[in-house]
Amino acid sequence: MKEYDLKVLLSASSKLVGIRQVEKSISKDELRCVVVSFDADGHIRERLIGLCKSHGIEFIDGPSMKETGSLCGIEVGASAVGILK
Repeated sequence: MKEYDLKVLLSASSKLVGIRQVEKSISKDELRCVVVSFDADGHIRERLIGLCKSHGIEFIDGPSMKETGSLCGIEVGASAVGILK
C-alpha cells in the first residue's frame, strides 16, 4: 500500500463523498482508492473493504468521520470518500 498524505489527498483530489456514490463508482471502476473513516459503522466498513478487494481498488483507513468531512470541505461527517482516477 502506498503512503498518502490524507490531508492533501482529501482536499486536493477529485473525489466523491458518501457511501452510495462510492459504491456506485467502485462498480464502474472510476476510483483509484477509497478512504473510509475508522469510526464508520462496522457493516459499512466491511462492505466497502469487500467491494474494494473484489474490484482491485486500494482501501485506506481514514481519520474520524468528522475530520474526513472537514478535510473534504463539508460541514458534516463523511464515512467514505472515493478518489477518482
